[in-house]
This record gives sequence, C-alpha cells and structure tokens, in this order.
Amino acid sequence: MDRHLRLVHDTFEPKYDVKQMMGVPEEEAVRLVAAGQRAELLDRVYAAFAAFREMHDMVIVHGTSVGSGKLDAEIANAISSPAIITCQAKDRSVADLRRKVLLKKALLDDHKIPQLGVCLNKVVNRNLIVTEIHNKLQEDGLNFLGAFPDDPVLRAVRVDEVLPALEAQLMLGSNVTLDQEYSAVYVASQRLEELLELMTTDGDTRPLVVTSRDRLDIVMGLLASQVSIAGPNVAGILLAHAGGAPNRTYAHSLMSRMFEGLSKGYRGSLLPILATNLTLYDAVRRLDRLRGAVL
Repeated sequence: MDRHLRLVHDTFEPKYDVKQMMGVPEEEAVRLVAAGQRAELLDRVYAAFAAFREMHDMVIVHGTSVGSGKLDAEIANAISSPAIITCQAKDRSVADLRRKVLLKKALLDDHKIPQLGVCLNKVVNRNLIVTEIHNKLQEDGLNFLGAFPDDPVLRAVRVDEVLPALEAQLMLGSNVTLDQEYSAVYVASQRLEELLELMTTDGDTRPLVVTSRDRLDIVMGLLASQVSIAGPNVAGILLAHAGGAPNRTYAHSLMSRMFEGLSKGYRGSLLPILATNLTLYDAVRRLDRLRGAVL
C-alpha cells in the first residue's frame, strides 16, 4: 500500500478502507503497461476514481512513478482532470527547473490537459529559487503555487512506522512516544559506555538504537540515561533476534516485569522499546529501505 495514502488515511480516519483510495497498485500497473494493456489500466483507474468521487466533493489524484509522465497525462485525460505540475528542486538551477517544468507542460498540452500551476519540492534556497522561478513561470503563462522546503523532518521516518515495516511489537512506551522521528540508526554491538560516549559526542542526533535481545545491559543503560538531563537523546530502541535456539527468551520475562514496573511507577515519558523476530542483519536492512511518510 502506498505510504502517502496510508498517511492520509491514518490522519483523517475516514470510514472506508484505505484500498478504496487506490486505483491500481503500482506493481500491477507496471505489469499492465509492460504487457501493452494500457487501455485496461486506464479503464480500471477510471472506474475506481468514479466510485471514489461519488463519496466526495473533491478528489486529489496522486501521480504515478511509472514511465516519463505520459501515463500521468493519459490518466488525467481519462478522468477529465486538470493537473498540477510538480518538480524536485534540489541540486537544480533555476534554468534546469524551468526546462523540466516546460517539458512536463508540453506533455500535458499534447494531451489537452489544463494546468492549475506549478509546485516545487525539496527547495534548498527558498528565497532565491522562489523569487526567480516565480518570475520565469509567469513569463511561461504558469501559476506558481508554492514550494516545500528540503527539510529533514519532512523526509524523516517515525518510530511508529518501524512497527509494521519490521513486524515488531511494542514492549514499552505508548502511541505518544512512538509518534516521533529518528535521525539516524545506531547498531549497538559495543560496550555500553562506548555507546553512551558515541551518542553524547554526536550532539543533536536522535537515533533509533538497534541491538540484540541478549543485550539487556544496553536496554537498561539507555533507560537509566533517559532519566538524566545530561543523557543522550534517543528516539527508541529496537531489539532484534539474537540467534541461537528459537525458543530462547533472553531474560524476556525479567525485562517484561521491569518494563511493567516502570510503566506503573515512572511518571515521565518512557523511551519506546520495540522487539522484532528478525535477525539484527535483516532488521537493519529493512530500516535502511524505509522512507518517511511525508516525502
């Protein structure tokens, strides 16, 4: 399921299923395009759009990442929708941006799609880019609708996104503590004091610490450091399978009793602790592939 659709659905909590917000899954769309069945794809997208439109006054359709943009133009034509041209501004000059926008405009013009305007994404130097591109787009007869900054918070992954991605369970913490971003992933295989020293010298970094379930010293040390105002700023801890016998618990019952005591007696905000049955290697690989829900 597309992460942007999931974000919208989870935020506004409509009464219908998130699958109703999707025309055709992207992997299926790729298969249909490769098989030369574009007409069938467009028919299915239109049918899903028409059914969804009956429930709303306005529908915003997210473009695809299939091909060079021609499919987006064909879909817009099929559902009789105007388009907003979007373009990533990072590492591009104003001249490059203008050329990219005009290429997209020409493709939409070929399919007789009216354009509402242009929106830029990942803008670094906002004042310079916005001022210059605004004037250039006006010369090209296009409205400049706005820009999203290249802000690391917008592309950061939240701790609660780790739960479904790694099939993890929440051992300690609450939904409130899960709703926060982490800025790095630290694999804790060293001694506790070395880990604390590393995180203390890293300044404003707010990591998700990944370690194996047999490192109870790491877990208790980070929990203790959270109480101190001088302790490192940690977004959460992820415990991975440590290998060995499948039924080995690694003091799981002891940790559960300690976590239960903390949740009842500690008045502060508890550091979220997640556990997954994935190995440390597989857990880190999945984390590396995670992308933030916003950008």
